[in-house]
Amino acid sequence: MPDGPRFCQAHRAFRSLCTVEWGATEVFAETVNTGQKYQVFVTARGDSKGLFVSDQDARGFTIQESQGGTGSYEIDYRVVAKVRGYEKTRMEPFDPPAIPAPPPLPDRSPTRGR
Repeated sequence: MPDGPRFCQAHRAFRSLCTVEWGATEVFAETVNTGQKYQVFVTARGDSKGLFVSDQDARGFTIQESQGGTGSYEIDYRVVAKVRGYEKTRMEPFDPPAIPAPPPLPDRSPTRGR
């Protein structure tokens, strides 16, 4: 089933130790329903032992490097959450229009008797 409206907030951060604590901003807290689960997508911009999100709640989350890593590199993270007041709204199904058949190719067979 198609998904509903979502709010997306993206950031790029640099930390000497790969532990990033993110607190929900006022705009984020007013725009989304922080009482529902939201997704955090993390990308390391360097060699790492892996990253994970911990301590996630309505107030924010923490990004840490796996296996006790202490890497020093940039990371990107994107927060995706349901828009406040539209939590149960779903997008309408979309049926793409029929694709018309292509016109026939011209006959390129050799003509006899020429």
